[in-house]
Amino acid sequence: MKRVGQGACALKAPARRRFLGNALLAAILACGLQCAGAADAAFTVRAARDLAADGARRQAPAEPVVVLFSRAGCSWCERLKQQHLRHLPAAVPLREVRFDSDAPLTDFAGRATTHRRFAAAQQFRLAPTLAFYGPDGRQLAEPIVGVRGADYMDYFIDAALAESRQRLAKQ
Repeated sequence: MKRVGQGACALKAPARRRFLGNALLAAILACGLQCAGAADAAFTVRAARDLAADGARRQAPAEPVVVLFSRAGCSWCERLKQQHLRHLPAAVPLREVRFDSDAPLTDFAGRATTHRRFAAAQQFRLAPTLAFYGPDGRQLAEPIVGVRGADYMDYFIDAALAESRQRLAKQ
């Protein structure tokens, strides 16, 4: 058996190329996964500030204003954002209202309120709740409460969006 010196590779040339090729592929995949993870972490939902203005910014075809009702530290809320809401079309206004926040908010009627009072007026109590509104503040589809059947959440969201768009088209 031939002795291998310091800094030498015991692999023959074809095996060494395969090894280096596999190592390079593994490094590229690891970097891709790391970059994808960074992109996931970067997704945020804008806090609601002026729902009347959000409702007035109508595009053709009309899109509902989607409001996520959440709480601080709600892992299900974060899961909903990262796994499902990030895939909504950019034309759909997506806002977040926090049950536990006294941040100022203008409701759909143009009245000053807070996140907490608006959520209470909507009579939502569980987080996360996803609601679909028209420009006048009327709900266009049944709210999605909780993360029921995580495998089907995209379907539930798409169905609520389709129902909302259909109702907006009739108005």
